[in-house]
Amino acid sequence: MIWMIWWIRLLLVAIILGSLALSLVTLIRYRITSQNLEVRFLGLCLRRLPLDDIRYISKHRSGWAEFWWNTPWPAKRVLVIRRRSGWLKNFVITPRNRYVFKAELNRARQQPIEERDE
Repeated sequence: MIWMIWWIRLLLVAIILGSLALSLVTLIRYRITSQNLEVRFLGLCLRRLPLDDIRYISKHRSGWAEFWWNTPWPAKRVLVIRRRSGWLKNFVITPRNRYVFKAELNRARQQPIEERDE
């Protein structure tokens, strides 16, 4: 009987921690600056990807990847950024409107370096 109480407690703790993790994932945001793509959590920059390091942007992934999802269900929101350097070449994000974000990212990449610094 006591082991049953422990299993119920363990299950409740797992449910609480799982729902907390899901709610924290939704607080991840992406920001395009003049020189970087930033992954932010509650305003703090967790990861920077230089715009010059981006080879191409796609919705299809091949091989290992670095995942920065901001949704528990990323199926139709996945955007894969292929990097030029690093161990994991694929950088996966899930912006709300992936094609709009891709266009903004390409626009930022195409700006001349002199204009980016201003």
